[in-house]
Amino acid sequence: MKKITYKERAMFYAQEVKKNHKNVKLLNTIRNKYNINYAVLCPCASGLYFEEFSKLFKQSYFIDIEKNMIDFINEQNKAKHVKNVKTYVCNMKDINKLKIKCDCIFVLDQGMQYLDYSEFKTFLDNSYLVSEYIVLDLFNFNSGKKLTYYDSEIEDNKFYFSKKFTFKELDVQRYNKHIHHISHIMFWYRYFDKDRLLYETNFRLYNYEYNLVKKIIEKSNKFSIQEKIEHKDGTYIIVLKRIIDKTERSISE
Repeated sequence: MKKITYKERAMFYAQEVKKNHKNVKLLNTIRNKYNINYAVLCPCASGLYFEEFSKLFKQSYFIDIEKNMIDFINEQNKAKHVKNVKTYVCNMKDINKLKIKCDCIFVLDQGMQYLDYSEFKTFLDNSYLVSEYIVLDLFNFNSGKKLTYYDSEIEDNKFYFSKKFTFKELDVQRYNKHIHHISHIMFWYRYFDKDRLLYETNFRLYNYEYNLVKKIIEKSNKFSIQEKIEHKDGTYIIVLKRIIDKTERSISE
């Protein structure tokens, strides 16, 4: 059995994780409502939404902390001859270092929840000169709902079957375990081929309860909440709009 990280998961991530079609609808809605032409997706992982971004937006920027994930997207770029998707290896909280400009930053599938609360504030501060809007797809772990994107039931410290997929010639079965804390959840994944344990990995997701998120946004004072969309599965979307101070407003006028 081999301990793996996000880096090694890149080799089968496209088989393991599938796109959320609710987010495909969201991309269309946000583009039309806020006139989005230039968009960022972070983290982009293996490019689940590559096709949608390349078709919906004039220019897209895919950002991920893991080079192996970016390499996978670059292969798609080359194979499909797509020229309006650019890729970058970068921690999303340091997005300002890329010197790019866009209309909207999308953070889908609870991707923001890999960052702790201080990192979230850093992300907001550093996104101020990058984008006019930010769209966050979040989940409150204390809502009692099942976190469907991570195939995770509310069942602490016990492995249970969550999904199966085919990778190369392996019929992989994944089992999840997690320990539920107030501020975060620790996840463990084990991957089996029949009775043979192939890989094990673990990671942490922070709980983004809405009132706490709202306080961090207000403390940053870089963006304001434009709208909130709640879903029955316990996830919620918030759309943030950049706050323009009086000095910037006078310059733009």
